[in-house]
Amino acid sequence: MNQFNPLKRPRRRRIGKSTTLITLIALLLGHAALLNKMALAQQIQPPAPCHPNPNANQDMATVRNRDDINNLPAPLKERLAILAGRPHSILPVQAFA
Repeated sequence: MNQFNPLKRPRRRRIGKSTTLITLIALLLGHAALLNKMALAQQIQPPAPCHPNPNANQDMATVRNRDDINNLPAPLKERLAILAGRPHSILPVQAFA
């Protein structure tokens, strides 16, 4: 008789080489797309429809030399300078006195 036995484990499906290869390729393509997106997010000036900042170098130097920014870690100081170089209506301001 072929009765259902709850104690028997169902057979495991073996994953073939082609399935593993397709999964690996999909992961690599996803990783490449993520890296490309991150690289685009690091642009100093935005793409074409936006107006560039004509005073970008002066604004970046002003922010780098401020007293409240001089003591910050280098990566944070550089990020604030990059933000100052992008198009804006006002420079980054000090949050707390």
